[in-house]
Amino acid sequence: MKQGRIDAARTVGEAETPTARVLWRDTFVALLPPRHRLAQRGRSSITLHDLDGEALVLRSICEMKTGALRSAFLSIHVAARAVRDDLALRLIVQGVGVAIAPRSLATDEVVAMPVQGLELERSIGLRWRAQCPEMLRAPVFEVFRALPCVAVQATLRNQTCI
Repeated sequence: MKQGRIDAARTVGEAETPTARVLWRDTFVALLPPRHRLAQRGRSSITLHDLDGEALVLRSICEMKTGALRSAFLSIHVAARAVRDDLALRLIVQGVGVAIAPRSLATDEVVAMPVQGLELERSIGLRWRAQCPEMLRAPVFEVFRALPCVAVQATLRNQTCI
């Protein structure tokens, strides 16, 4: 947008501004392989303490704030770093580790488990150049808002998730 090559973009955003609107919010969950001990307990959620000592698959493209897990005093063991979300999901399915990720990334092959005490979410939104006319951005906004969040993945910033 700064280069003037596009007028609007779907992105991760924190707040609404005169040139940005939030489309939906996506909570973070633990993504577990179906055979994982925490997925087998029949519980509807787990705690941060349950994740202590777990092997983690880190998504290198992650919007979670740096230090979010270590600030909870968890012992972190990084089993793998995945450049792409699809690779991270394959590693989870194969039992390499678990991941903390937005719920919308979950597939039928993993168990998405809410984590009590982990109050993280990302906001998916639409950002546009100030010069973009309303008649052009309004239809784009309506299309994206009508799609379920699982149907659209956001363009994310590179960050380290631990």
